[in-house]
Amino acid sequence: METKDERIKEILFPAIAVDIITGYDVYKEKQKGLNTTFTVNYLHANLEPTDAHRQELEEKIKEYGIHSILQSIRCQRLDRTAIYRLEYGWHADEYYDAEGNSITLDQVNELIKHESTVIGLSKQYNLQMGIDDKKTLDLLLNILRKHANLYVINKKTGKPVKYSSDNGLKQNRKHKIHDAWEIPIIGVETAKDIQLEGYRRVNKIFMDGFGDDIYTFVDKKWADTIKHPKKNLVYPTFKEYLEDTNISYSVSHSLVNNILVEWLNEARWKLLENAQRSLRIFK
Repeated sequence: METKDERIKEILFPAIAVDIITGYDVYKEKQKGLNTTFTVNYLHANLEPTDAHRQELEEKIKEYGIHSILQSIRCQRLDRTAIYRLEYGWHADEYYDAEGNSITLDQVNELIKHESTVIGLSKQYNLQMGIDDKKTLDLLLNILRKHANLYVINKKTGKPVKYSSDNGLKQNRKHKIHDAWEIPIIGVETAKDIQLEGYRRVNKIFMDGFGDDIYTFVDKKWADTIKHPKKNLVYPTFKEYLEDTNISYSVSHSLVNNILVEWLNEARWKLLENAQRSLRIFK
């Protein structure tokens, strides 16, 4: 009988390899919101009470005078199903190639060098913060923007600020807390129809048949046609992929920070081309 982990590798790893989902935000548990108007879900690997990242974040929240948030905090450990390895220096507990074969760290670097997919399994935590008023929500999101990002983030667009000299991304040396990420994962759950500066409403796809609740965020690659401007390359959509592999799904929506949304939507044509060449499912 096929185990849930084997099924994840069989169904989701090819989708990650061909870049219709990043794998950066695929999780085994469905997050349950707090009994508040807004629930902010902040996902990071270092959110134990003793971790410097969490301690420094809580200190920033205190500095801004919103102690009520600290009283609502609920932190749960999640099993991160997959990380999409695009650059050197990203770490995981276990590493796999696109077909689910276990690989060594030396192989990881070699595959990344040649723009092939590496998938990792590792721990993750979700720090949930409950808020009842929009003003406090805006203040908390501003704290996360200013201190939890490796790069300086424009408040209105939610995108990294670039140096005028070389167009490189501006490092957030002055304000970042310990272990700030290049691409933080921040989601806001609410029944209210609101707009948030620097955030975009994206699809949150829940998938059945894996033994656990599995979900991931997908934006344009859910159902939009994305074509290469010159080559005969077209992204398969995640919606079509789930239907072709007979996976039942449901769709809800979350407000997600724009730097993550931009990363979800990025077209990585070389990775797509390599994956389509090697994975039989896409031939």
